[in-house]
Amino acid sequence: MMKRLNRFLSAALCLLMLSLCVTAVSAEQLPLLIDEAELLTDEEYDEVDAALARVSEKAGCDVACAYIAEIQDNTTLEFAEWLYDYAEWREDGFLFMIAMDVREWILIARGSCEERLTDETRLRIEDAIDAGLAEEGFGPAALAYAEAVDAFLTSPAPVRSDTPLTGRPRLVDDADLLTESEESSLMARLDALSDRWDFDVTVATVSSLGGRDIVNFADDWYDESSWRTDGILFLVDMGNREWAFSTAGIGIGIFGDDDLDYMEDRIIPYLSSGDYDGAFDEYADLVEQLVSYAKTYGHDLSIDGYYSDNSVPYPFESEKGRMNPVTKGVLCAGAGALLALIVTGSMKSKMKTVRMAGDASGYVRRDSMYLTQSNDQFLYKNVTRTLRQSSSSGSSHHGGGSYHSSSSGASHGGSHGHF
Repeated sequence: MMKRLNRFLSAALCLLMLSLCVTAVSAEQLPLLIDEAELLTDEEYDEVDAALARVSEKAGCDVACAYIAEIQDNTTLEFAEWLYDYAEWREDGFLFMIAMDVREWILIARGSCEERLTDETRLRIEDAIDAGLAEEGFGPAALAYAEAVDAFLTSPAPVRSDTPLTGRPRLVDDADLLTESEESSLMARLDALSDRWDFDVTVATVSSLGGRDIVNFADDWYDESSWRTDGILFLVDMGNREWAFSTAGIGIGIFGDDDLDYMEDRIIPYLSSGDYDGAFDEYADLVEQLVSYAKTYGHDLSIDGYYSDNSVPYPFESEKGRMNPVTKGVLCAGAGALLALIVTGSMKSKMKTVRMAGDASGYVRRDSMYLTQSNDQFLYKNVTRTLRQSSSSGSSHHGGGSYHSSSSGASHGGSHGHF
């Protein structure tokens, strides 16, 4: 009974402070579990509350969970940050929060927990939460969250993703597709681009996959190269004439399925025509456009994508009207051939003095038929409507897409095909 009363009082206090839109310091620390949305049964509440208390005491930081009914005009991130501060939880800790009015959930970390948390570890915790929610129970989701955070806090401190490691160079041309000058120029560009945006942009060419699937090969190549956790690999296999993109870390969120499809349309025609240097240059151009946009204008960046202000044009939208140079050349050649056929066909037709008539007007007696009545009869019509997307919040969501696990258990996104 006391726990139920504590839940009610804490929830009422949170909503009161939000509705008044004031910034204040609470008189005492709020409980680690706030179920203002009343999503948990009494039994679930007791079980989750005990789990959060156990993990928090063991790790020496606060592991909190909040289920909120309404966040009003705030974003989910803004409310979660405000709630953590207002609750007076410890400087080091985690908060998993669900906002029911917008049907969103968020995970934030503070202090030393945030410093230790890598993108890969964050993905593991978020995947555990997703799996719990998939059971259609908010109790299982909170318990899965507590268990995943416990595993993270009791494990050895990982190497930060923003620390470049010594491993394979960002360009490996085992298939020998580039000249020495092309290889040197591309290597310098990939290194500069990777360091500028703290995001590894890499290329690899091979002569054979050794009978392996190209997706698994590309993912393992990235994992075994000791590059940053965040990055992208463009792999070309000349043995089967296949290609693959493998994204890692926040690269999964930056390069959504539509973005990868667009990159395929822009890059692969170069491969098909044998212009490998052109393909890798185009790849570097497109990656730089999207990574710089996401890092500069994006917020709430995660594996599921990110948001940006509508006032800033999305780079691939402005590029969609631009035709690929290879395709443009083919179309120009085709147009020239068609024009030549028309001209020569016209010249050829003038050489004939007798030709087939196009109609029977020459055999019709003039003024032999009189039209006494005419009318137009409506038959049918086709109407196609396209939904115009709009954003009431002034921001748009970008990126995010399908992803999978490599043989080492790391998460990767990407796409692949033949050329």
